[in-house]
Amino acid sequence: MRFSSTVFAIAAAAGVNADGLSKMKASKSGSEAQTDGSWWGPAPAPATWGPAPTWAAPAPATWAAPATWAAPAATVTDGCRATYLKGISTTTFDESVCTISGYLEKAFTIEGTINADNPVTTTAAGSGFRLLTNPNSVALVDDNAVVGGGGAIQTHATVGGYADDLVNNSLLNPLGLTGLRYCHCVAVAKHGCDPGFSAYGGLEGANAAFRAAAAANIINYGVETGMTEAVAATTTRPAGFNVPDLYNEYNALSVQFAQAMARSGLGTEVSNEDEKATIMAIAKGLTSKLDKCVPTAITIETNKIA
Repeated sequence: MRFSSTVFAIAAAAGVNADGLSKMKASKSGSEAQTDGSWWGPAPAPATWGPAPTWAAPAPATWAAPATWAAPAATVTDGCRATYLKGISTTTFDESVCTISGYLEKAFTIEGTINADNPVTTTAAGSGFRLLTNPNSVALVDDNAVVGGGGAIQTHATVGGYADDLVNNSLLNPLGLTGLRYCHCVAVAKHGCDPGFSAYGGLEGANAAFRAAAAANIINYGVETGMTEAVAATTTRPAGFNVPDLYNEYNALSVQFAQAMARSGLGTEVSNEDEKATIMAIAKGLTSKLDKCVPTAITIETNKIA
């Protein structure tokens, strides 16, 4: 009896102890869950992010325009105009008249309609259309008819051809010989034309190299320029002297112009618009060299007195 009671007492005590220990562990487990970072129930939602910050590009640095830039002064590109036409506008003198086609186009415009009541004669001095008879021009120079060549050099008006037209047509060229000199310069310096010996700009003594300072006469002029043929008592031109580069070509062109004018029966007159149109077609069809080099088509004749 005692043994059994003792056993049950021990067993009961053991059960109590076991249950108490279990409860303690459970209690301890709950306490530990709160202190070791674990959670009861679901974890709270993470903190809500606000809107992303608005990003604005930085304003570019203010750019200031550089200091005002002035173009350098233009260099002189037309030496001929600077020499002969300084201060003269293109409306006063137009370079286009330095060509056959340009001159004829403006000269015909001035004439108006060509017909029986208003024909153009090409042989009369100062008519403005001498170049249709022959583009080649002739300039006369003499010693003022002083025996021995002691007189001052005289330059006579240009005779015939384009030069005569340009010098005497005041409606196209109010500058006279200056306009012709300008065109001559343009032909040589700008278009590369061969001037031959058409040095009319120096015949009046503008360039001292053309004549001796002590005795300005044809004899000394001839020596300085290579015109050394024996002095003659008549108007003459030494062989090979002052012959324009296109002398023969311009002679041939004069034939073409004459044939165009002869369509109405008179080869020295532009009688109607049809002939004018034919002449202009010929002029505008010229090679650049023939058209632009006519200011150099000048032959200088000298009257040397023995």
